[in-house]
Amino acid sequence: MLASSSSNSNAIHSVAAAGFVDGALYDSARPGFPEECLPHLLPPHLLPSPPSSARIVEVASGTGKFTELLAGRYPHLTAVEPSAAFRATFAERFPNVRCVDGTATQLPVADGAADVVISAQAFHWFDSREAVAEFRRVLAPRGVLALVWNMEDPATPWVRGLREIYEAYDAAAPQYRKGRWRKVFEEVPEVGDWFELPLVHHQVKRTIAVDGVDAIWRRVLSKSYINTLGENEQERVKRTVLDYLATVEFERDAEGRIVYPYITDCFYAVAR
Repeated sequence: MLASSSSNSNAIHSVAAAGFVDGALYDSARPGFPEECLPHLLPPHLLPSPPSSARIVEVASGTGKFTELLAGRYPHLTAVEPSAAFRATFAERFPNVRCVDGTATQLPVADGAADVVISAQAFHWFDSREAVAEFRRVLAPRGVLALVWNMEDPATPWVRGLREIYEAYDAAAPQYRKGRWRKVFEEVPEVGDWFELPLVHHQVKRTIAVDGVDAIWRRVLSKSYINTLGENEQERVKRTVLDYLATVEFERDAEGRIVYPYITDCFYAVAR
């Protein structure tokens, strides 16, 4: 979700800058987010009345995979995304939603101007004191910081085997599953002055249906650390993935599509 050729590029992780440049691939390969996660990210009792009046800033909005749940529900929505390619795809999908250039540490938003700051599938790329301080700056008192991630569910054996193949390539890439992103909330004292901690967590389990193994490969290819591999190495990964998937007896839905298990982890904290 993070790449840029603008002046913001020096604030962006190099793997993200190189790996997230194909908005069409990302948008077609990545799943959306389940509607069930909304109350666990934007708790109605913490929003203004009516909740639809909430001023929301979505940080690192990418092509709008999470925006799908916000657009139409929350008219006071601003998306911030440093990748020009991703902003272009976003604009095609959501022509009526404002999407601006910016990074997590330089949000083009006034002090106290947001009731919610939310980041989907992205906070692990900028999990710093500076980013959390910037979120607190733009949040109104009692505003909500929300973080959410989709993950392929490793509790399913074939998914676990697939992840073992591609995760061998992610040594240099920050990843949600590695847990480093938690340190800023657990080890930086000031963050506890800015937000009520610990983060509130809820997990949603679900399945999505994909047409075939090519769709699963495209999901793998959309990962930054796979997308940045050289052509020959990427082809080797593809062959390994497809050979492995050829051995799997998938669960399928009534239309014959592969059932792909996912989990969505939702977190929020309230600004002091």
